[in-house]
Amino acid sequence: MAGVPEFVKSSLIKAPVEVVFAFHEREDALPLLSPRFPPMTVVSRTGGIRAGARVGANTTLLPGVEIGREAFVAAGSVVTRDVPPATLVMGVPARPVRSVQSDR
Repeated sequence: MAGVPEFVKSSLIKAPVEVVFAFHEREDALPLLSPRFPPMTVVSRTGGIRAGARVGANTTLLPGVEIGREAFVAAGSVVTRDVPPATLVMGVPARPVRSVQSDR
């Protein structure tokens, strides 16, 4: 299409409305308007609750976090990071408070 402006990153549209609508009717308009992103690598983590760990009621665990052995997560906490073994965490977001005493 003749007369259609080329859009690049940080473009400012100063064109008559008819020209802008004509641009959006083009089949290749979306690729021209979309920024070029570098390729991404998706990292998959497997989290979980290890043996002896205790999780309180109404706790939110984000995907991929791991609750270590004998760890304790207080009720209502939001766990955004891995919890080390034998550690008490609480809060939003959950923060380490102290180590958990083991039963001997």
